[in-house]
Amino acid sequence: LTAPVLSSGEAKTAKQQEVTNVTLAVKSIITGGDGKSRFTMENGQIWKQIDTTKLKNLGDGPWTAEIRNASFGSFLLKIGSSASVRVERVN
Repeated sequence: LTAPVLSSGEAKTAKQQEVTNVTLAVKSIITGGDGKSRFTMENGQIWKQIDTTKLKNLGDGPWTAEIRNASFGSFLLKIGSSASVRVERVN
């Protein structure tokens, strides 16, 4: 899954437009002082939360995250029955 370049005037590549969702194993979830989470995947990808949705009752893992395309080039991440959170890929 490739995160799009979100600067104005740049178009997504065909590869970025093809991916609609992906399921990844989550290695760790860290919640910062601002209440936003950072998700490190088993494959090395790192995604950070960019909205203010509170994630509750995730337990101690193991976790599986479903990441899907959302509107305007953004992504939504969902773990189990938790609420979806808007994320961007860091690495």
